[in-house]
Amino acid sequence: MRIAAVILETTDAARLAAFYRTAFDLPEPSHVLPDHIGFTLENTYLGFEQVVARGEVPRPAVSVWFRVADAAAAFERLIALGATAEMAPDATCSPGETLAVVRDPDGNRIGLLSTP
Repeated sequence: MRIAAVILETTDAARLAAFYRTAFDLPEPSHVLPDHIGFTLENTYLGFEQVVARGEVPRPAVSVWFRVADAAAAFERLIALGATAEMAPDATCSPGETLAVVRDPDGNRIGLLSTP
């Protein structure tokens, strides 16, 4: 079994999709609809669903973890793009790994994981 898709609900799909695209060098979106933007990645579909049209207000409840080459560098890049720091890069909390956590512009948690 594997996760096929992660869909983040937002009040501004274009803004949040652009943040993730820039932050993680994602390819062009594979799906662009008035209320949905999605990226087909190697093994997972990452989508951004605009819910304000349905009268819903999303609450940050998602934590998405990305394996990156350098968690500290990715952490700094995301902060520069407007993310909020939650946990600075730490190489002591998980043996053999560096972990860091930020919040995206909607408040969702983004975990960063790298190994030396």
